[in-house]
Amino acid sequence: MSSRNNHSFPLGLLGKIALVMLVAGGGAAWFTLNSLNSSQTTFTEVTPSIPETTKPSVIGQKEVLNVYWVKITENKTELVPKSIEVNKSNNKTDELKESLEQLLAIQNNDYNSTLIPAGTKLLDCQVDQDGIHLNLSRQFAEGGGSVSLISRLGQVIYTATSREIKGRVWLNVEGQPLEILGEGDGLMVQQPLTREKFNQDYQL
Repeated sequence: MSSRNNHSFPLGLLGKIALVMLVAGGGAAWFTLNSLNSSQTTFTEVTPSIPETTKPSVIGQKEVLNVYWVKITENKTELVPKSIEVNKSNNKTDELKESLEQLLAIQNNDYNSTLIPAGTKLLDCQVDQDGIHLNLSRQFAEGGGSVSLISRLGQVIYTATSREIKGRVWLNVEGQPLEILGEGDGLMVQQPLTREKFNQDYQL
């Protein structure tokens, strides 16, 4: 009897050990469950980045072209380029139309002039494989004087070919091919018009 009592544990001590194990086990279970919940919450709150293909494209890009003024001095008359911005487009006609409309809207200042008659309007503008086709209102062909006629013709040709300097220009007035520019004898015009041909046929 004495030997068996020496190897036994008091019931109170066994109860305390069981309680400690229960608390420790519960703590481990709580830690594991909380870690899982925390991991799940972090995952659901992650917002995926916007794919590159869905991001907005740049709007309002500009293309720089030239319109041409006339500079008159005591010794000579010359065409002078002025840089302008037009809305960039895959359609060449849109850019050309905007540049020509800006040309027709310019007003004289202390340094340069426009010899395109006031009220001249762009009635139509098309670009195709054959060249640049323009249709201007009747005001463009009014008036006379060689300097005025040659200058206005040069302003239109050079502005129309600002993007393609070797481009060919076909010019109509009120829907009719322009053969004589101006009143009276006028200025004979052979089409298509190019910068090279203009420089050969006319002198400012």
